Amino acid sequence: MPPEVSNGQSRAIGRYLLTVTEIRLLGPLEVVSGSGERVRIGSTRDQKVLAALALASGRLVALDHLVAVAWDVDPPSTARHQVQKSIASLRAALGAPVIITDGTAYRVVADTDVAAFEDRVRSAVALEPAQAAP
Repeated sequence: MPPEVSNGQSRAIGRYLLTVTEIRLLGPLEVVSGSGERVRIGSTRDQKVLAALALASGRLVALDHLVAVAWDVDPPSTARHQVQKSIASLRAALGAPVIITDGTAYRVVADTDVAAFEDRVRSAVALEPAQAAP
């Protein structure tokens, strides 16, 4: 796994420097660049693959799981290849290297609104009762 170093607005991953991208999953799927621009994600399949990767919060997601996400039932014989094409399309849209490959699995290196929400919930739960809002 390549090293990750966060310094506010940019993140170094291996030898690359990229603008932090936020993937918004609460509500309609949206991708926002570090400069605030919305990034267009093309096909429904690409959106399903990206959502599955983003929901994994940086953990590896197997190619076979992405196939299952992209097709509700009976994936075609070319499904693995089509998911790999979706990964290539997402990489082109998101910039280098937001999607990392490890064998036949992938992971996303990006902030998500789901992770931010979960962090806020954990912080709220950890508050002493006297610190909590009435």
